[in-house]
Amino acid sequence: ISAYVSFGNLRIYNRYGQQIYLAKALSEYWDGNYNGQNLPAGIYYWIFEGVDSYYSTKITKAGSIALLR
Repeated sequence: ISAYVSFGNLRIYNRYGQQIYLAKALSEYWDGNYNGQNLPAGIYYWIFEGVDSYYSTKITKAGSIALLR
């Protein structure tokens, strides 16, 4: 993350579109669990939201991540 980007949140979703994780700080991380249960291996989707303080614009990025067990 650039020095000009402020962390907003990071959301992780399963393949059905159910939000399974929300991080509100850069120091938080997802451990592959949801409600105390290990999630199955597979592809999960993330959306990052933040603010570019240099240009005063909102940043939204998205992608996928593979959970391996």
